[in-house]
Amino acid sequence: MKRWITLIAVLLALALAGPTLAQGGETPIAYGDAVEGEITGAQFEVAYRFSGAAGDVVHIRLIPDESGELYEPSLILLDAENSLLTSVEGWYEAELLTALPADGDYILLASRTGGRTGESAGKYMLTLNQVANLAA
Repeated sequence: MKRWITLIAVLLALALAGPTLAQGGETPIAYGDAVEGEITGAQFEVAYRFSGAAGDVVHIRLIPDESGELYEPSLILLDAENSLLTSVEGWYEAELLTALPADGDYILLASRTGGRTGESAGKYMLTLNQVANLAA
């Protein structure tokens, strides 16, 4: 039950996010990249955009820094039209392994569980890797 409530909170936060999801406002990321970012009280999610192909199996990992200030991180994967494809929450880190449904751009949100109302904040490392292609 708690998981459903949290998922609803994340979806509601996405609906209220506004400019964060504006097309072109995302930081570009590509397969093989590892980027540093920060979630703050004012910015509860950070948006990234990457291109993928149908059948690409992607492994995405969000690891908070050692300060322990960012806990319960989450990853949210959207298609180019901001439709939810999948999401995952973690306690100390968040890890997502999924196959992409189509060729095109994808939006990845690094966030915290509870979205806008969450309390944790801090720096993190985000990695994006292609581990296979099911169409090949």
